This record gives sequence, C-alpha cells and structure tokens, in this order.
Amino acid sequence: SRAAINLLSRAYSSTSVASFSAIDVLNNTITSAVNVRAAILAVAETRNNGVSSITDLDVLNNTLDGNNAGFVIQDYLNTSGTPSHSTITVSGNFIKNHTTNGVYVSANTLATGMNVLNNSFENNSVADIKNDGTDTVAATCNWFDSSAYAYIQTRVSGLVKYMPYLTDGSE
Repeated sequence: SRAAINLLSRAYSSTSVASFSAIDVLNNTITSAVNVRAAILAVAETRNNGVSSITDLDVLNNTLDGNNAGFVIQDYLNTSGTPSHSTITVSGNFIKNHTTNGVYVSANTLATGMNVLNNSFENNSVADIKNDGTDTVAATCNWFDSSAYAYIQTRVSGLVKYMPYLTDGSE
C-alpha cells in the first residue's frame, strides 16, 4: 500500500500525458496508517518520455496523526520523461506524531510554488518539513510546537523558508 489517500498521475510512453489539476483534499482525519508510505501521497510518475503533472493541489484542514508520514510528494522518473508538481498549498492542518516526516518533498522532485502555511506540527520523528527536492518550499506562519528559534531550526530540513513562524499555538 502506498497511502491512505493516493494521488497518482502516471504517463507510460512518449504519447502519454497524464495531468491532475484543481484537486482538493480537505477535512479528513487519517490516523495510525503506519503500514503505508504516507497518510497523503502525491506522485507524478513518467516512463519512456511520458509527461505527468499534478497542479493546483490543496491539502486543507486535515488531521494527520500517528502515520508513517503526513504528506509526501514525489516526481518519479523511470528511464526518461517529465514529471512535475506545481502550485501546491498545504494549510490549516494538524500534522503530528509521524514516525518519519510531517511534510516530505522527495529527492529530485520539482515542487514549484509549494506553500506550507498555517499548519500545526508536533512530535514528528525526523522533521516537521523536509525538502530533498529542487525548489524552495515556502513554509511561513506554521506552529512548530515551540516558539524557540533554535528548536524550530531542528524541525526543518533542506530548502525551506520557514520564517516568520507562529510563536503561539493558538494563533
């Protein structure tokens, strides 16, 4: 199993174009999905010169609690092609108690225009936001379960613009 909610845009050949656009994932509660990769997984996969994309994806007002990971995006390239993600908003979510990351952008993933804002992160084992992708993730105005700058620095990894951050969990 890949995810509790699995969004997959897959193009298999040079004549294939797969595109998801204007997707809303909202008001879900996903707990204890530890035998899958993530609570929510968005993959743009291409093979043999195909083109796949996921654009205008909104992940809003969800509770993701105690899963392997909260929200993961990945561009998967097998042989050749063009996978991509763009205009992704992750906002108003409670993302906590994951055995890996709260939000994770996989290596070599093009996440143009990704905004992670106004979320509450708590007790994610590896990082609250980890970006191994190729673009900077705008992650301002999030609560990281602390107002201490030194602590918050340890909760983000990779190309993540996380300042300003919320200094009170009730903001």
